[in-house]
Amino acid sequence: MMYHDSGFGVVRAIVLPLAIALFVGVIAPAFADQTPIHAMFHSNYKRNGQSSYVGTSTNTVAWRLNTGGFVSSSPAIAADGTIYVGSYDRKLYAVDHLGGIKWTYTTQSLISSSPAIGNDGTIYFGSADSRFYAVGADGTTKWTCSGAWPPSPNPAPIYGAPVIGPSGAIYFASQTGALFCLDAATGTRIWATNLPAATSSSPTIDDDGNVYIGCSDGKLYALDPAGNTKWSISTSGQIYSVPAVGDDGTIYVTSTDSLLYAVNPDGTLKWTFGTGRSMTASPAIGRDGTIYIANQDGRVYAVSPDGNQKWVYKTFSAVTNSPQLDANDVIYFGTNGGDMYSLLPDGQLRWKTSLGSKVQSTAAIGEHGVIYVGLENTDLVAIGVVTPEPATIFQMLGLTMTGAAFMWKRRKQ
Repeated sequence: MMYHDSGFGVVRAIVLPLAIALFVGVIAPAFADQTPIHAMFHSNYKRNGQSSYVGTSTNTVAWRLNTGGFVSSSPAIAADGTIYVGSYDRKLYAVDHLGGIKWTYTTQSLISSSPAIGNDGTIYFGSADSRFYAVGADGTTKWTCSGAWPPSPNPAPIYGAPVIGPSGAIYFASQTGALFCLDAATGTRIWATNLPAATSSSPTIDDDGNVYIGCSDGKLYALDPAGNTKWSISTSGQIYSVPAVGDDGTIYVTSTDSLLYAVNPDGTLKWTFGTGRSMTASPAIGRDGTIYIANQDGRVYAVSPDGNQKWVYKTFSAVTNSPQLDANDVIYFGTNGGDMYSLLPDGQLRWKTSLGSKVQSTAAIGEHGVIYVGLENTDLVAIGVVTPEPATIFQMLGLTMTGAAFMWKRRKQ
């Protein structure tokens, strides 16, 4: 029997297989993995600064987005590439990878808090207006709560970055020393406690759910998963940095007394490492256990796991933001003089670029290696090579349908 093809058959033969292939290759992965690219300050709940992505090898500035205020908030990057960052103009910005504003969310005061992104796309952050916010990926409010504990009308500004723990709970602290553990979906309090002193630091969580945070009284505090204090250890200064936890459970924290502290999980001092001046930046930990710290003396230090100096790199300006590591342990940081640096793991300069303003925030690394960082002059900057996204499946199907219709027309002629 002779088979007579129809115009619909031509279209079906072309479009249907392509649609299936596109669904499997484009749409299905989007549903399969919604893990944020850069979920929170210093990459993860251990705050070790280890990105899963290789950073750019070029120092080209791809774009600048001018906000209405200082950008000391460190960016977070969602699974779809959306960049979220707070500004002193009281807004959280949702920015696409080309630098376009998708939406903004306005609070009642400045935002220095670095956002954290849940696997469902919810963005969590605090504001100096004493409120903590959970905002959907569409920019709508999910829930808010006060930064005061017990609940009080007194100001409790939130400057630090929240952290999402291994259980999925969200943790944050306000300047008054109130520390919270909340159900991320509802904002329901799991526990809350008042630390013995004020804090501008942020909590860090280990794999067992223990919480570590530094305070203005110069102490590093450890709390168990239920929020009970386990131990504290004193430094000779104040702690503004965020602790980092190593693979062996060692906790690293810097202090304004110019020392890096390595603390055992039981709260005993392991060793200290001295630098030239006060430190407010947080440590990063390489895959080989090397600890990287930045100092107001303009130097970045690499310290071995036993507390000895491996190398030091000297810049010409103070460094107050924290080193960020890519998947190869290449180091990225900025200076108060407005320069952005990339160093190889052995301390050799990879590249340097001038951004023209104090680098306020810690860098975040995007899926294609683009570096995002905030500046004092109100800019969010992207460094690297940025390319437009490929056509959407609907655009591609539209082109395919048009082509198929054209072929059908020609066959009928």
